[in-house]
Amino acid sequence: MTRHHHDTLPFLIHRIAARVADSVNKEFGVIGVNIYAARVLILLKLDDDRTVGDLAEHAALDQTTLSHILRRLQRQGLVTRTRQEHDNRSVLVSLTDEGKRVAAVCWESAQAHDALLREGLSAADVAELKRMLRRMYENVPLFQVRSDAAKLTPTRPDDSARAMKDQLGHASRKRPIDSKSRRKSVHSV
Repeated sequence: MTRHHHDTLPFLIHRIAARVADSVNKEFGVIGVNIYAARVLILLKLDDDRTVGDLAEHAALDQTTLSHILRRLQRQGLVTRTRQEHDNRSVLVSLTDEGKRVAAVCWESAQAHDALLREGLSAADVAELKRMLRRMYENVPLFQVRSDAAKLTPTRPDDSARAMKDQLGHASRKRPIDSKSRRKSVHSV
């Protein structure tokens, strides 16, 4: 049986990120953080006293996820959060002394991980890869534009007949649910 490898850029990037995250989470778990919390701590180590919005942008985390992470880090005594006097909506995040110690451990680990990923690459390769990754990151907003446009675009007429048959075949095999059986299944849960 021939195996086909999926090698689109998003798939390859995700594969790398997932494998790194799995390994790194095991390592960081010993000090009580995961890869996302470590990323936040490292950003604060590099430039302490950041706003929540700045952290969210640079850590590539949505505000809700970041808020949960910051609450956990604050309970662990690693960060403090302070409302800014000039703007009550803006919160400034800072490392505690213990947070600085843990952030330094995370930073050292991140440097070691970076060295492992660079293995077999020349300095020129690394510079070119970073340039290309930054460019791809700039292209990410195009996903949202495409996604928004797709919501407005009807199904394309060039969809394959096979895919349509598969959908129709799958749909016809489903047993319709009447309102009584739906009610039963909802209440039986």
